[in-house]
Amino acid sequence: KPINPSVLQATLARVAELLGDAVVEVVEEDPGLVGVAGVDLEPAEDRAQRDGVGVLEHERAQVAGVFVRRLERGMRLQTDPTVIYGLGDAYKGNIRRTHLRQATPYNTYVIKGLPPTPIAMPGRASIEAALHPAPGTSLYFVAKGDGSHQFSSTLSEHREAVEKYQIRKRAKNYHSSPKHSPPK
Repeated sequence: KPINPSVLQATLARVAELLGDAVVEVVEEDPGLVGVAGVDLEPAEDRAQRDGVGVLEHERAQVAGVFVRRLERGMRLQTDPTVIYGLGDAYKGNIRRTHLRQATPYNTYVIKGLPPTPIAMPGRASIEAALHPAPGTSLYFVAKGDGSHQFSSTLSEHREAVEKYQIRKRAKNYHSSPKHSPPK
């Protein structure tokens, strides 16, 4: 199923506004996107970059596909990095259920749609994934603890994956990314 043009347009408008040069490079390689996006892609000044931390290169388009499908269906994104970002210095390395319910402008378990601003500045590979999300039926994903993710199409599959990859592994010093070490 092709991506909803209004979702793509809104996403590209925000990305273009914030990232300029990197978006221009990607769109110049795929000119068909300019007509779909309908946005002004003026080059920007220097930009910070944090590219897909905790997401393997070959999974970026799958993650983008999950987010696009959730947005198209009016589902909350429910992604942990937005919770962590919203907590700021209060985050101590573990997300608790109370954090998932805590109202911040960035907590996508609480708010609908996208947060008011990006939580990081994506690099080229993440921009390409956002512009070319993978097709599929997955609506959920969970970190396996080795840097990869388990993708699921149903909530029951997702709950099983959370149990398998996170809850059972917590006793074994689990981290969503092999490079991650929680703050002390």
